[in-house]
Amino acid sequence: MTTTCLHATTIRLGHHGVMIRGASGSGKSSLAAHILRHNASALVSDDYTSVTAVNGRLIGKAPDTINGLIEIRGKGIERFPAEPAVCIHLVVDLLPRADVDRMPEPEALECTILDVAVKRQPVPCFDENAEDLIRFALRG
Repeated sequence: MTTTCLHATTIRLGHHGVMIRGASGSGKSSLAAHILRHNASALVSDDYTSVTAVNGRLIGKAPDTINGLIEIRGKGIERFPAEPAVCIHLVVDLLPRADVDRMPEPEALECTILDVAVKRQPVPCFDENAEDLIRFALRG
């Protein structure tokens, strides 16, 4: 097994693991908090995710030092119930609006982490349709 730690927030949305990547301040925690408030979902890890490749799948979990913690902008670090791990089905990349293609090529909708191919969805930072893009990506 190979493991790495990525700058990413990871949640479970329904039965799917969603890892949200982006630069500091891009809205990873905000998007996760929005989804957690409005869906059958659970926090796995905020800000950093430990990712392990197991039998062709990616498993995400919180590093021990931040397990059960989430940053709420304007409030600070808060305790939050968290699941121990999730199989990652989708990687969301938060990007500046100008860097998100309106009609992305198929190869832009997949990424490879630890030699495992995973669906990828580019999403403009702080976009009001981010959750819709995530749901459509999980359906495909």
